[in-house]
Amino acid sequence: MGLHFILEHLDSAGTYARVLFVDFSSAFNTIIPELLSSKLLQLSVSPAICQWIYSFLTGRTQQVRLGEATSSTRSISTGAPQGCVLSPLLFSLYTNNCTSAHPTVKLLKFADDTTVIGLIKDGDESAYRQEAERLELWCGRHNLELNTLKTVEMIVDFRRHPSPQLALTFSSRLVSTVETFKFLGITISQDLKWATNINSVLKKAQQRMYFLRLLRKHGLPPELLRQFYTAVVESVLCSSITVWFGAATKKDKLRLQRTIKTAERIVGTPLPTIEDLHATRTKTRACKILSDPPHPGYQLFQLLPSGGFSMGGAMAIHLVCRYHPDIAGVFALSSFLNKDSVAFKAVEERVRAGHFLPELLQCHGTSDELVLHHWGEDTSMLLQKAGMTTAFHSLPGLYHQLSLPEMELLKAWILHKLPPSSS
Repeated sequence: MGLHFILEHLDSAGTYARVLFVDFSSAFNTIIPELLSSKLLQLSVSPAICQWIYSFLTGRTQQVRLGEATSSTRSISTGAPQGCVLSPLLFSLYTNNCTSAHPTVKLLKFADDTTVIGLIKDGDESAYRQEAERLELWCGRHNLELNTLKTVEMIVDFRRHPSPQLALTFSSRLVSTVETFKFLGITISQDLKWATNINSVLKKAQQRMYFLRLLRKHGLPPELLRQFYTAVVESVLCSSITVWFGAATKKDKLRLQRTIKTAERIVGTPLPTIEDLHATRTKTRACKILSDPPHPGYQLFQLLPSGGFSMGGAMAIHLVCRYHPDIAGVFALSSFLNKDSVAFKAVEERVRAGHFLPELLQCHGTSDELVLHHWGEDTSMLLQKAGMTTAFHSLPGLYHQLSLPEMELLKAWILHKLPPSSS
């Protein structure tokens, strides 16, 4: 999402982005149980669960062993245990109300990884700097200690004549700027190119190929070699592939594919190409986002309308009624369906099952001699009878052709169906 915000912003003239990668010192160890309990209650978590979590975090004992020496036992009532699966969730809930108050500043959080993205226009950085100050104050109130030595900033600026940038002061220290940064396992470069990240991926994959060769040398059968490849090598090649592969150069894609070809010769069976892996994972990722409305990327997958003219409109109606109703709307211009079309039965079945069907917009000329006007009107009536919402517009004197009033009507209908602009 962060890259999406930046790329969308940089489409406008006179813009650049400043990205602050915030690092906390022992983030999970600084959680105050009393503060967490009050936040959970505000999030409508039941008092019983809040009490259970409070009890889990307080009164824990620990001791330190160094060689043969062991310290005395001490009671700990701050923080969440390291390595506990619950700790990242508790920290996310603890920092839930740490948000940005300005629309041009995005605050992204993943467990204890926090990133502040300032979308700067015309050199006005006031909102970005204010949000950095607000974040610093919020951390002070919630016992979070900022690691200023590891907190760095990246500036993404593609303007022809960029002006010198004033350094950001964070916790009374100047934040150092970097050209690359490894964020959630991906190496991001300030030029938004992926050569450095791909080099890292290839190096790690080639190191693991050694073990694949070793297993073949010891006679492991092809099916087990393939399982090992999928789990150990392919998983590295596909790490966050949905983020970077689409913007990779042709040369880098060939380098990735050569690694797969080498593995293919070792395993002895065909393996999915890098393009196939990217397509599969992109589709899987998109489906997961679509099935999770609270996901921040859900709004990027808004339904869009579809349709066509004459036979194209009829095909669009068939496609929507029988196979793909998950669109914002369908339009058919100078089109019709036969009265015994299976599309009518498909609509009845979907309505009976309580499934969604988009609205149909039809336009038809009264002087159409190729596809008669009453054919289109009958189609609209039969679809309405089957349970589909339709709107039929007659255009006086129009033959089997498009017209300006028809296009203006269609434009208004499409704009009404489109999701609101993010800008």
